[in-house]
Amino acid sequence: MSSPFGNEDNDPLEEANQIQRIVNCQYTFHYQVWTTRSQECKDLISSLLKLKPEDRLSAKEALEHPWFKVLVFFFFFSFF
Repeated sequence: MSSPFGNEDNDPLEEANQIQRIVNCQYTFHYQVWTTRSQECKDLISSLLKLKPEDRLSAKEALEHPWFKVLVFFFFFSFF
C-alpha cells in the first residue's frame, strides 16, 4: 500500500515529517501505485482530505461521488 503522504520505506526518521504532511493535508499522487488508480478515485480522496472540515465531502456527498458509481458499475457487470 502506498500513502499519498510519503514515507514508503517506513523510515522512523521520516515519520515526523510524514505526520506533519498529514496534519497539513500535504499529499501527492506521484508514487508509482497511483498511476493505476482512476481519476475518480484520486478526486474522491482529494475531496475527503481537506484541511478544513467544512471543505470536506460529507458522508452523503462521498457516497454520491462518481467513483462509487463506477465501482457499482464494475461490481454489477462482473457477474455477467
